[in-house]
Amino acid sequence: MMQAKWSLGLAGGISIANPIPREHEIPAAKIEGAIDEALREMAARGITGKETTPFILAKVNAITGGESLKANIALVENNARLAAEIAVAYARLVAGVQR
Repeated sequence: MMQAKWSLGLAGGISIANPIPREHEIPAAKIEGAIDEALREMAARGITGKETTPFILAKVNAITGGESLKANIALVENNARLAAEIAVAYARLVAGVQR
């Protein structure tokens, strides 16, 4: 897909979906409840703009007892692993094509 897109001269990025590893998932009801609570508190405090994301992340982390932070770290690590696998596979493909 990457090679086809770029060989056609198409600009822009490529989105690749990569779910969180199953062992690090937080049940939907639990995480949704934590997010809803964080959003309600954020609105009540009048927090807006660039302070929203740090507030929500910290509040959800507190509500989940640290589970959300662990889940986010696992997701980042899984994304980095997949990105590396894609880069290596693409480099091999390009090297094979150029030979």
